[in-house]
Amino acid sequence: PGLTIETFHEAVRRNDPMLREKLGTAIGESDPTIASINGAFAEDGLVLRISSGTQIEQPIHLMLENKAGEPMAIHTRHLVVVEDGAQVTILETHSGEGAYQSSSVVEFIIGEGARVEHVKLQHESLDATHLALLSARLAARAELSTFTLSPGAALARNQVEVRFDGEGGKLDANGAMLLRGNQHSDATLFIDHAVPECTSSQVYKTVLDGAGRGVFQGQVLVRPHAQKTDGRQSSRALLLSPKAEMDSKPQLEIYADDVQCAHGSTTGELDPDLMFYLRARGIPEKQAKALLIQAFIADAMDQVHNEDVLALLHGMGQRWLAEEGV
Repeated sequence: PGLTIETFHEAVRRNDPMLREKLGTAIGESDPTIASINGAFAEDGLVLRISSGTQIEQPIHLMLENKAGEPMAIHTRHLVVVEDGAQVTILETHSGEGAYQSSSVVEFIIGEGARVEHVKLQHESLDATHLALLSARLAARAELSTFTLSPGAALARNQVEVRFDGEGGKLDANGAMLLRGNQHSDATLFIDHAVPECTSSQVYKTVLDGAGRGVFQGQVLVRPHAQKTDGRQSSRALLLSPKAEMDSKPQLEIYADDVQCAHGSTTGELDPDLMFYLRARGIPEKQAKALLIQAFIADAMDQVHNEDVLALLHGMGQRWLAEEGV
C-alpha cells in the first residue's frame, strides 16, 4: 500500500499528470551531456511513486541487465517521486555481458520530511561503457543518502546532481571505485545549496591497480543567502601499482559568509607500517593487504543501513579482491 510502479509506456498511455508535472524538473544545467544523450535515445524506464507517509520496509531492487552479448546501446530513464514524510530504500544494479554502451538517468523528487536511501552497484562488463546521472531535488527537511560502488565497465562516469529546495535538508553522497587493468572511472558531483541551513557530505574512496585511472570532480555551490550551510568533501585514493593514476578536484564555490565548508584530497600507497603491524601478528601478506583495503573503503559505506544491501556490497568488494589475487 502506498507504492505504485509502472513503466513509462504505461504512464504515457494513461496521460499521467504526475509524469507531465515532474519529469525533467530535477535535471540541472551544470553538465547536461548525459541527460541530453539519454533524453534523445531513451525508450522506456520505470516510474515509482511512494505516497505521503508511506514507509517501505523492504528495499526496491531496480535491476538493469544486458545479456545480449553483442554490441548495442541501452538507454533507460527512471522517475522516483517520494512524497512528504515517506521512507524508502532503493537498490540499483547494473550488469551485463560483452561490449555495449548503457546510459541511465534516475530522477528523485523528494518531498518534505521524506527519507530516501539509494545504493547503486555498477558491475558492468569490463568491455562496456557506462554513463549514469542521478539527479535529485530535496524539499524542506528531506534526506537523501546515496552510495555507489563501481568496480565494472571499461569506461564509467557516475554523475550526481542535487539541489536543496527547502531548509533543513540533508545529503550524504558517497562512493567507492575499484579499478584495475586499463579501466577508467569518473565520479562527478554537483551539490547546489540554494537555501539556508542544509547539510551535505561527500566521501569517495578509490582503489587502483594496473594502469587504472580514477577521476573525482566534486563541486559544492553555496548561493547568496544560503546561510548556516554545512558542506564537506573528501576524496582519498589508494594506489596499488606505479602505473595507476588518480585525478582529484574538490571544489567549493561560496557566496555566503556564515557557513562551515571543508574539502580535502589525498592519494598514496598502502602504509608499510600498518602492513608490518599486521604481518608481525602472524597475518599472511595477502590477508593483511585485503584487510587494509577493506578498511580503507569501509567508512564510505557508513550511510548504508540495510544489512542485506550492505552484505551485497561487501561481497562484491571481496569478489574484486579475489579477482585481484588478494
